[in-house]
Amino acid sequence: MNISNEKANDEINSLSKIFEKINENITHVKNVFEKSDEVRKELEEKILELKTRKIELSKKTKADYFKIKQYKDEVYNRVTLKKEELEQKIEEFKMIQFDIQKQKDEIIKERKKLDKEKQQFEKEKKELYDKLNKFEKQFSKFNDNVEQFKQ
Repeated sequence: MNISNEKANDEINSLSKIFEKINENITHVKNVFEKSDEVRKELEEKILELKTRKIELSKKTKADYFKIKQYKDEVYNRVTLKKEELEQKIEEFKMIQFDIQKQKDEIIKERKKLDKEKQQFEKEKKELYDKLNKFEKQFSKFNDNVEQFKQ
């Protein structure tokens, strides 16, 4: 009976070890599931946080886009107004330039006329001086002749 008792004890020990292993495995599986559940909850929290951040970022992006679009429109309007002002000034400068060129042409024409008159005047002046010199010479001769005649 001893052998059977020992055999029974060995089988009981064996079964005990198997149940211990099973309990260890169950505890391990339970721990794995608990850890998995914790990780799942953490991931769900992270996902929720990321979705919230994504929504906030989307709102901020839309607000920034709207601000940028407003700024772009404002700058475009200012640039358009400035362009129109500059085009108007360019037209005014073209008119002024045209007037200046017209005045310049008139001045050149007047100057040519005055130069021509001056040349004519100088020519007449020279002719008069020549006549005056000729007359003075004749007068001088006449005076000389009169002086000679008086003597």
